[in-house]
Amino acid sequence: MPLDTDLWLAMAVVVAAGVISGLAGFGFGLASVPPLLLIYDPPTVVAIGSLIVVVTLWVVVWGAWGEIRVRTVAGLGPGAAVGLVVGVTLLRRLEPDAIRLLAGATVAGFSLLLLSGARVPGAGSRWAVPIAGFASGALNASVGVSGPPVVALLAARNLPPAAFRTTATAYFLLVNGATLVVLAWQHLLTRDHLVIAALLIPGALLGTALGRRLVRFVSPLAFRRITLGLLLATGLSAAAGALARLWW
Repeated sequence: MPLDTDLWLAMAVVVAAGVISGLAGFGFGLASVPPLLLIYDPPTVVAIGSLIVVVTLWVVVWGAWGEIRVRTVAGLGPGAAVGLVVGVTLLRRLEPDAIRLLAGATVAGFSLLLLSGARVPGAGSRWAVPIAGFASGALNASVGVSGPPVVALLAARNLPPAAFRTTATAYFLLVNGATLVVLAWQHLLTRDHLVIAALLIPGALLGTALGRRLVRFVSPLAFRRITLGLLLATGLSAAAGALARLWW
């Protein structure tokens, strides 16, 4: 497959998303999905996003296994499994612009939630973990964004930074690996997806490594504001464009 304009644009997107993910420990899908949906169709974005995450996020958890809250990850799993089935059904049935609208609205809404400092009510209840898992699985299989429900849950439970980062990453590895299995089962994972992902993975790894190196030099507050502002703008623009196409 030649390195055409679409691939170069996608490479720029995954490098930038990798930097954000390396700095924050999450956010690859949030940063990459809306712009990638302007380049590729939704099934391609979901497939290549999951492939990239499964390969690149090992960098984050390697050597930090002891920080993972295993019970939380295990509790998210069953709900996520059910959500994946719902999500892949939506991926098959919804119009591409409806999926772009859902992705943009999810990214924008989550960015606003974090910018406002609001906490998710009921995060300490026994139902919070399976509900977050279900929502995450459904979003990941339909639009390629698994982070918002789980990140909101972990933030509301005030996990220490190291435990937050590694627990979220371990879960994302799990749910994206499961997403690939479901996509393959539904014949939505193709050879072209594998080739595109293989070409983009070096850029994602480069961005992730760069982001991890920048952690010590970037003010957490400044990084938070800039990143969330960019995610909000990206989500709103993607949602507005999709809504305009659906309306007219």
